[in-house]
Amino acid sequence: LKEVQEESVLQKPNSGNGGQTEKYVWHQTLSEVSAYVPLPLGTSAKMLDVKMAINNFSVCLKSKPNEPLVEGKWYKKINPGESFWNIEKDGDKATLNVTIEKFEG
Repeated sequence: LKEVQEESVLQKPNSGNGGQTEKYVWHQTLSEVSAYVPLPLGTSAKMLDVKMAINNFSVCLKSKPNEPLVEGKWYKKINPGESFWNIEKDGDKATLNVTIEKFEG
């Protein structure tokens, strides 16, 4: 996300050539970005409203549409048709895994 990219410019890249914020961790390759967003306990996919567009992204609980868990503009365009998300659960702990295909063109 653009504001996070600017914020993390001074940050040394993590082992996945990415970074982290207080809301998520991300890794990247030349062609894609993977982001991992911790979710509130007990969150299921049916409870989320995930919007991935060419220039922006948001994740909200359907019960709290005006309080995004994560939102912002991409640093560069993405290919939303080739991007996807899923939830990984470990007990009551849930993480939103987002795989973003970079737009080349």
